[in-house]
Amino acid sequence: MLLHVLRRRRPRRKLRDRRLPGPRKALEAKTGHVFGARWRTSEPIGGTYAQDVPGAAQGNWFVPGLSFRTSTDPSPFLGLAHDYVDPTQPMIAIGSSVKGLPMGLYSFSVQRAGSINRDFRDITSDGKIYCYDQFAQGQSHGGLPLRPAAGALLMTLPSPTTLRVEFVAGAACANTAGPAFTASATLYER
Repeated sequence: MLLHVLRRRRPRRKLRDRRLPGPRKALEAKTGHVFGARWRTSEPIGGTYAQDVPGAAQGNWFVPGLSFRTSTDPSPFLGLAHDYVDPTQPMIAIGSSVKGLPMGLYSFSVQRAGSINRDFRDITSDGKIYCYDQFAQGQSHGGLPLRPAAGALLMTLPSPTTLRVEFVAGAACANTAGPAFTASATLYER
């Protein structure tokens, strides 16, 4: 998923349904869960690959000095996007750059207010520290394996083009009064 999220940087064009009804229907019938258990029903049926939202945390993040233009190794990167079958399910694709958190996919239930488990597009450079915990286990709606995490993930957007992230093992967002970053935090840029 990390590679899938990060490599798709160009806007996805919708299939031209007026000119290509046959191919569109054929592709729609194959768009969904990796094992065919659930199909995508939200438009665009082909999904949205370019999920970067300027000025918000949603999208692709790179450690300083590295990007797909300078490295073929996606492991130090971070993707904050949504599931390809159910675009309401947030997905955190973490490589090897967040200390203490294994590489993998993480998801959570979105909260509409406060600073815990907010949707990525809601995080802006407002000076707040956002906290993520209670990660889902099993599979995403698209059938991708989700990792559990025993702790909390802190995020802030110091500027529209930088993101600071830190994992606090064993912590819970509700018990993290006035969360603060340490020297272990990772800085990303886009």
